[in-house]
Amino acid sequence: MDTTPASHNYTVQPYKGRPVLFENDQPRPIVMYSPGDAFGNEAKGDVDRFLAAGVNDFYIWAGRDEKEKDIFTTPWWHDVDKLGEPEFRSADRFFSLPEKVAYILQRNQEARFLVRFYDHPPKSWKAAHPEDLAVDEYGHALDEVSLASERFAADHRRFLQHLVGWIERQPWAWRVMGYVTLHDYEGTTLNSLMGMIFDYSAPMQKAFREFAPQHGALPANRFAKERERGGYMHWPDPKTTQAERDYLALVRSLFLGRCTLFVETVQKTLSPRQVLIGMDALKQGMQGWICNPFFEGKAPRSHQAHTLAASGSWGADEFFRIPGFNILNTPYDYIYRHMGAAYEPEGIVDSWVLRGKLFLGENDYRTYACAENLSFGYARNTAEVEAGLWRTVAETTARGSHAYWMDVTSFPTPKGGYFRDAAIMNTIKKIALVMRQSLHWEHADVPGIAMVVDDRSALCEDFSSDYQNLAVMWQRLAGLAHCGAPYRIYLWEDLLADNLPDHRLFIFPNLFLMNQERLDALRHRVCRNGRVVLWGPGTGITDGTKLSAEWTGKVTGMPMTMLNESFARRVALTRFDHPITSRLRGSISYGDSTPYGPILLPECDPSISEQGIVLTARGVNHPGFAIKDMGDWTSVFTAAVPVPADLLREMARYGGAHVYSEENDVIMASKSFLGVHSVRSGRRTIQLPSASPVWDVTDGKQISEWADHIELNVTAPQTKLFLFRKP
Repeated sequence: MDTTPASHNYTVQPYKGRPVLFENDQPRPIVMYSPGDAFGNEAKGDVDRFLAAGVNDFYIWAGRDEKEKDIFTTPWWHDVDKLGEPEFRSADRFFSLPEKVAYILQRNQEARFLVRFYDHPPKSWKAAHPEDLAVDEYGHALDEVSLASERFAADHRRFLQHLVGWIERQPWAWRVMGYVTLHDYEGTTLNSLMGMIFDYSAPMQKAFREFAPQHGALPANRFAKERERGGYMHWPDPKTTQAERDYLALVRSLFLGRCTLFVETVQKTLSPRQVLIGMDALKQGMQGWICNPFFEGKAPRSHQAHTLAASGSWGADEFFRIPGFNILNTPYDYIYRHMGAAYEPEGIVDSWVLRGKLFLGENDYRTYACAENLSFGYARNTAEVEAGLWRTVAETTARGSHAYWMDVTSFPTPKGGYFRDAAIMNTIKKIALVMRQSLHWEHADVPGIAMVVDDRSALCEDFSSDYQNLAVMWQRLAGLAHCGAPYRIYLWEDLLADNLPDHRLFIFPNLFLMNQERLDALRHRVCRNGRVVLWGPGTGITDGTKLSAEWTGKVTGMPMTMLNESFARRVALTRFDHPITSRLRGSISYGDSTPYGPILLPECDPSISEQGIVLTARGVNHPGFAIKDMGDWTSVFTAAVPVPADLLREMARYGGAHVYSEENDVIMASKSFLGVHSVRSGRRTIQLPSASPVWDVTDGKQISEWADHIELNVTAPQTKLFLFRKP
């Protein structure tokens, strides 16, 4: 039987250039599997398969209460206000936390655990307190608690103390590496996922009157009819949206309070033991995420509410600085998981790593072993499985993050068991060995591409997802992922970090708010040293008091004009006499059919190099892709997004970034590591930044004693990993 050591701590510390897990001040690799909450013993077989593959760590759901039968609750809180402990046991079920722990420890005494649970109250609590539920814009009560519910805040704190305290009293508690919660629906509210902005519940109405008494009451929903008939995104006059912005600021403060309550309560309950404390939330890389229409295919794509803004998940820099919040967990982006894509986390991984914290990616990779064969880019055969699983290793190794395998269901039916196949588990066994070795590899970023996201930018818009879906999400999925140079994604606040790498191309897709303080920060930290800076269509459109082209002209250095109209727009390249465009082959046009406005455009002027024109529904004759030499940096403005990979590649090259590949393969690189994911068979030449010895990661064999390039014969789909030092 386990005996709890006097002190057993799990912390996050820097090691070999990246944040890693430490167990009692010793670095520990994260090689982890999350089994499903199964209604059958097949999940035990899943655990056995991963144990045999060399996996010691398990990310375990706390389980639901059998009486409540609600996946979002736990057996520690039931019958409105009763705090108890798991009572359900069954030889036919691999379900309760104690049973899971016992089963795993019988087979591996080295096992460690992360515990995860939703923060929802039980169904009985919701039934007893309907006045505390959120109410949507049509007057319907939702199956979620309002962020403004003071009753839930108090009961939630008591529940957390009880749950964590109960686990910490178990003999195996010292094996628990940490606690992770899922606020609401993975950091977003059900209301916002359904495309809504306002919560009209009584608690929220009361909170708003106290927060912003000058408005008297919550504003009426003036977006519903526009959203129903399919509207378009616009940047509004700031004077007309103060009530809405105050509401979103209130929601943000409430969500920040809930996150802080979780971290502080767990810390206090654990004291003096230190563990990982984190959340599946704060998906700042998902600006423009249109959730329900994607997963359900029912709601219209157009004019969806900005999910993160309506959930209070903005201004994340302050969330990131909550003392004790040291691990962020998110799934990988579901939109483009297919072969040929970058496996990009929903969370803003590079910002988190830059701050020295642990990022954990949820690899719930659908495969041919399950029946979800029409969804989420599932792997159709063993070649796709192998290429996809190694792609995740390459992504995490290059960017200093971590990942784990996860089964969502694990029912004893074809629906679950994403990894229930001998060939799949053989690949995972090889990967587990590499993950352990990679703990001790030196990590450092190389100068490449930085996309800088302003997660407060939704407050400058009409609170829809339309534009940002193009400018942020599809820019990284369809452009950055294929440009042949490594990229990173940061928050605006990261520009102040002393350890920000010397990237050569900076992209600002949603930097709408501009003032002298922000302009000074750009000039000091970005616009210098030969870099190229790409400004998105709405850059500088407001100073917080009015809309104009004034600040756009100041930040880009170009004479600008503003058309107070909203149209879809595209850009067609028409000249190729600048070094950024001279290598491109033939005509290139890009953009989208989503309308947005007002429209900012450069004036025709001798000081700029006009390389493309803007195409809109209105006949305007203005530059759409313009370049200006600013002396020690280069300013580029685009009137449409997303910008294609070929054009990004040339901007990165001109700014001094090293281009590894010209083939639109997915390149994942750091100073001593390279991953190449490709879906086109044939010969490849991968250019290295400098000559070095080269090892093949998958088999540990040296393929060159000294080389400045790698010759590949790709049999697609394929992912290859290389190390520029001995494994």
